Amino acid sequence: SYKQEQLSLCIRYVKDLEVNERFICFMDVSSGRGASHLASTILTAIEKYNIHKIPLVAQSYDGANVMSGSVSGVQQKIREHYPEAVYIHCLAHKLNLVVCNTCSSIKEVRNFFNTLEAIYVHFSQPGINNELTNLLSEMKIKPLSITRLCETRWACRFKNCDAVLNNFGAIISILVREVDEGLNRDVPQAIGLLNMMKTPTFVFHLFIFHEVLKIINILSKQLQQKNTNLSNATNTINGVIKTFEEMRNIDHFSGIWDKISNFASKNDISLDIPKKSKRQRTEPYHLRDFDVTVATGAEQQLPIQCTETVDKQIQNYWRNHFYNPIVDTILSHLKLRFSEESQELAQATESFISLDFTNSLYFINHYKDLFSINMECLKSEMTVARNCAIQLSNKFGLKELKQVISKTVYPNLFKLLQVALVLPISSASCERSFSAMRRIKSWTRTTMGQERLSDLSIIHIESDLVIDKDIILNKFAENKRTLPLHF
Repeated sequence: SYKQEQLSLCIRYVKDLEVNERFICFMDVSSGRGASHLASTILTAIEKYNIHKIPLVAQSYDGANVMSGSVSGVQQKIREHYPEAVYIHCLAHKLNLVVCNTCSSIKEVRNFFNTLEAIYVHFSQPGINNELTNLLSEMKIKPLSITRLCETRWACRFKNCDAVLNNFGAIISILVREVDEGLNRDVPQAIGLLNMMKTPTFVFHLFIFHEVLKIINILSKQLQQKNTNLSNATNTINGVIKTFEEMRNIDHFSGIWDKISNFASKNDISLDIPKKSKRQRTEPYHLRDFDVTVATGAEQQLPIQCTETVDKQIQNYWRNHFYNPIVDTILSHLKLRFSEESQELAQATESFISLDFTNSLYFINHYKDLFSINMECLKSEMTVARNCAIQLSNKFGLKELKQVISKTVYPNLFKLLQVALVLPISSASCERSFSAMRRIKSWTRTTMGQERLSDLSIIHIESDLVIDKDIILNKFAENKRTLPLHF
């Protein structure tokens, strides 16, 4: 038995304009994890399963240099054999980087998620967890589990925010009881958690990230669906960016602030502006008549707005110092990771599905030679199909196109529409296969061979295709009759 490094191979294909993603096999890459070895392993598997003659139009991996390198990465070495196989950086990984970078770039946000992690560690103990579960049952509140934070599965951050927000009162009650009784060695941790959770900063971030991650979670679900295409993903990405832009205004913040204020008042938490522990630098007396305040490092002495109420000043403080930086950081990372340049193929594909010939030329020109597309015929087919689809719905989509387009009447359009649908948006299927592998290759099966591992994985992952109870039972019955009897 020894530790193995596995590579998962999944394929995406279209049948009757319906998208399918299927797991093919696991490949042992323990002997080498360089780009050349990985690319050679993938090409060997493609030939082994007799799919090397099928046009390969795209490939999707995460952003690791060994996979995404444009000079000597796996994607470039694959393109030496399949030139049209464009590389698409897994959009789900991109989204994960947006969240992780936001969480790491703001100090207060890091502290907030560290506190969430500490809450998980503390309540993962069976005794304390049972107390929480029993208390929630008495309060007739549906218990929500707190999970460990993970860098690659950040959706757990939203679940934890939701669990802590909905169970806040019960968690505080358990911590207070634990501190008052003082019967175990975890009392210092309980005191620390109690103090952190009762701070206005923690409560504020709890509400803000519950709102923020709730929006991002929609995009995450969209990107992980097997039948989602590049056009739908692009629409959702643009919709999420637009939503965050709309959040960057006073009216939207006021609605969130009302919830925070009511919650803080209910749980006896003060939202007053925190006092700074360090003495503020002031402007030197001899420079007060000069415009050099920023250069001297002193805080700008702005006149006090006497017209603002104290509540309004507090609200503006939290909005300017905490809410706006979080929204701005997420927006900047979203626009950086999903920039127009990186989404050029996605936008062209979206235009093609909308039957916009001019704006989809980037997509068409890339695949026209591979599928022997007649450009003049394609333009006519797109025009006619568009006029037919409009009769079904002014804002037609893929549903209407499937009713209109057929392989015999629109041969060129049908081929490229298959390509547009088959372009991958994420490597989520590969990620899910590794979760299945952990269940199959347990510590009691460490000597399992590679072929058996892949076969069992296919039976488990693609059970809707390969499991036929009648065939299995008949085969078992036949073998049973041929087995010798022993007494």
